[in-house]
Amino acid sequence: MPPQVLLLLLTAFLSHMVPSMRAQTGNITTANNTNSEVECTEFRIFKFRPDYPDCNHAIRHLASSEIVGYFHTAGAFDLFQLPVTKMKDTCEVKVELERHAAPEEGSWLDVKTAAMKVSDDCWTGHGFEHTGGSINVGLHGAIKVSLVRAGSVGGVGNATVAAER
Repeated sequence: MPPQVLLLLLTAFLSHMVPSMRAQTGNITTANNTNSEVECTEFRIFKFRPDYPDCNHAIRHLASSEIVGYFHTAGAFDLFQLPVTKMKDTCEVKVELERHAAPEEGSWLDVKTAAMKVSDDCWTGHGFEHTGGSINVGLHGAIKVSLVRAGSVGGVGNATVAAER
């Protein structure tokens, strides 16, 4: 059997089994985010910063389900398939798996909460010094949530620069 088909079957099985098992214990959200440190990207040129209200608007359009599943990049289109991007004017919110990561356990509520943490930590009280930020969430920290200037590619304004330092 091809590995892609096997991964698809495993992901489908786990996404249906894990939520029902967690519902029995009363714990329906991921309790262990291994990397909850926010990385803010520093660059002081105003035109490369996304606007805080735009980011908050884009974050509101992320799913907010408490159901725990396995985020993945292959297979069927479902609630947990990544990457997902939400945009509002100057801000782009990106949710993706780290390169070469296996399917990662988490919930959309965890992702949305993490995105708000990036927004709060990288803008509140920091004036004009940050151009975005990122955080990793999920049971093993493989889900990356980034806030960047809409349309930024590669260097300036891209939150992945901070994570690679």
